[in-house]
Amino acid sequence: MSAPSWEFDVESSVPRVSSHLRDLLQFGRIRAGGSCDIYLACSGTPRLRLSGFLVTRKRDVNTLVAFCPLSPDAARSPGALALELGRQLRIAARISEQPHDADGAVDAIGLASTGSDERPVPYWVYGLSCVPLTRDWDGNFLHPRPFCATMLTGLASQPGAIEWLQRNQAGCAAGYAEVSQRSS
Repeated sequence: MSAPSWEFDVESSVPRVSSHLRDLLQFGRIRAGGSCDIYLACSGTPRLRLSGFLVTRKRDVNTLVAFCPLSPDAARSPGALALELGRQLRIAARISEQPHDADGAVDAIGLASTGSDERPVPYWVYGLSCVPLTRDWDGNFLHPRPFCATMLTGLASQPGAIEWLQRNQAGCAAGYAEVSQRSS
């Protein structure tokens, strides 16, 4: 796929785009539920790219519900991007009204039951930079960091983890030593 002939600078455009999407939600053109928040999600390096919408529990970017990804073809033109943003925002709004159905959605990635040993949080979630679609956004990107037992176990099993904890987190290291002694 060739690069689009037009340039969309996410970092400078996010305030304008998120404001427009926020207005769609606030003025009822797209209805969203009360127990969830919707975030405009970006990813990538060295430049951010719009990637979709993250739905989480209200006021908690770390309690995941679903991700509504943009189509890879969305960036081919400004019109295609606008249509895809609208389509995915409607899906995110529907899920925000019925979050208990998120894991069964066929048009989104259900994340509500992630974080367990059986279903770890996908690694890509930790690379998202998000803008809440609320009026009180302070201009800083939010980065979801949901708890994941599988990831914590993997991190803790690395050779340098205990030494790092002992150097940087005296209380955590003491707690780890106490748990280790009890399990022996």
